[in-house]
Amino acid sequence: MKKIIPIVYVSDKNFLWPCSVSIVSLLKNANENTFYDIYILIKKEFSEEMELMTSITDTYTTGKINFIIVGEVEVFDQVDFGDSRWGAVVLYRLLIPKLLLQYKKVISLDADTIIAKDLSSLFDTDICDYYLAGARGLHHNLFSESEAYRLKLGNKILDFYMSASVILMNLEKIREDNIDNKWINLVTEGYYNPEQDIMNIICANKIKRLPFKYNHINCLKKTSKYGEYKLPFRFTWEIDVDIIKEYEEEPYIIDYSGVIRPWTHKTGYLFEEWWKYAEYSPFTSKQNYILREGIMKIEDAIDTIDSANGGYYIYSGGTFGEAIYKLLKKYAPNNIFLGFVDNRVDYQGKEFFGHIVLSYEQCKKDKNILFILSKSATNAAALLNKEIRNYLIVTLE
Repeated sequence: MKKIIPIVYVSDKNFLWPCSVSIVSLLKNANENTFYDIYILIKKEFSEEMELMTSITDTYTTGKINFIIVGEVEVFDQVDFGDSRWGAVVLYRLLIPKLLLQYKKVISLDADTIIAKDLSSLFDTDICDYYLAGARGLHHNLFSESEAYRLKLGNKILDFYMSASVILMNLEKIREDNIDNKWINLVTEGYYNPEQDIMNIICANKIKRLPFKYNHINCLKKTSKYGEYKLPFRFTWEIDVDIIKEYEEEPYIIDYSGVIRPWTHKTGYLFEEWWKYAEYSPFTSKQNYILREGIMKIEDAIDTIDSANGGYYIYSGGTFGEAIYKLLKKYAPNNIFLGFVDNRVDYQGKEFFGHIVLSYEQCKKDKNILFILSKSATNAAALLNKEIRNYLIVTLE
């Protein structure tokens, strides 16, 4: 008799391609006695895409793919996501206890993951006394006053802050203690990482820490030059010996977080692993996508900028924009500069070095145009990926 493991993804139409690649990897690496009952939570029906997705199981018989059409959720429509790259779909995770009443326990996965091994050991993790289990969110420093203020914790102290990319959920205990309703009560509070922040706040000290092999975040990589582990600049705590030891373990799940993604850029840490499975996704051949260069130092990026015969925009009306503008005016004066762009409404319409700062909607639509972004411009990158526009991420370091 096969072991049934329920798996849940949330996705919008734009993320179904990465989701399909994750599912391919999940099914290809399942043990013979494992059967994955897969659920994808979406807002509305996408007939063609849903048919493509379910066709994956014509090849792989280790699972079944189901769609749950969530539809409009009134309280979610009240959430102001501002210029965040998140949308209401991420909040669907908070509905899992009510949507999958037939299960006492499920694994929730981000769509931007690769499943490298069978997940039976993860599913069998004992969480009888916990609501959730997950790996530590790398970019959160729980000892920082600003983080405690952001999460509105007051005097509450967290054991650790969990990443929502991979979660083992104890649905039975969540229902018993009315935890899912408490989650819903917080959705209009304006948290930046909405469902992730809410789960950590409500389930504080009832979240079991999973080893990083179940959530191997590709932002944390071993630098080839020094053989040391290095975190991106935004991570706020030091890497200790135990974390390094965990990262030496072969990963079960790879999490492609951050602004550089395998389906948007040419090179990156473990990108070849993603494309190994993308080859078998029925979505891949139907995609219209651009594989961009990775992060470049500004001095190395000048030739690339120069080849953008449609000209370039600098995606910042602030400090980064000023620095890039001055450097390019000095070292690449013949390049066609089109102006500054900024998602921040309070920057738009202001004069900046003789140019009016624009919103993205005001930019020219020529596909030959290049946008120049900083490493932290994740919202701008998400928008340009969606619009299939070319951009370059540059650093002044």
